Amino acid sequence: MTKTKSDEIIVQFVLRKGDGDWPMIEELSSQEARDLTLIGEFFLAWDDQQNTLLENSIKDVQIIYDGISFLKEAGFGLQILDGAIQGYPSPVLKFNFQKDVCIETFVRSIWQSFTLLKPKNRDDGEGFCCEDHQGYTMALDDITVQNLHNVIQQDGSLSYRPITVTELQAGVSVYGLKEA
Repeated sequence: MTKTKSDEIIVQFVLRKGDGDWPMIEELSSQEARDLTLIGEFFLAWDDQQNTLLENSIKDVQIIYDGISFLKEAGFGLQILDGAIQGYPSPVLKFNFQKDVCIETFVRSIWQSFTLLKPKNRDDGEGFCCEDHQGYTMALDDITVQNLHNVIQQDGSLSYRPITVTELQAGVSVYGLKEA
């Protein structure tokens, strides 16, 4: 039986579509070419009309997967292949709440979140805004979460990053996480 409410929800944002100028390899610094996470920034967008519980009910948030580091086994993230940046961001975040919340309502309240891809040399230029235009953002079930944990452990270079609610509310950049 599928849960409809929970005090812990793990969400995968599948950001396959978007608008703007896709970054070209020629624009990347040597450091950015080695680490594509440097060109990405995730913005957590709240839809307050969908869910007014967010402000007082979230205890903490963890980034389980940054969405940009390439995970070969899972096929997620970005990579340089055939002279171009390929793939799509797919960050996974864990939200802990003070009480059970409706999973479907919560996911609907954050589906407008996005990742901005923008090399540093585009200071005033436009980046590419990776979004979910097709409704693929979803709460993950326990089996999928365990499979993702296994892939991350095999990779060895990724780690969990706790995000405080205060950091989210301040809207400051925290390892690529910002509130829009």
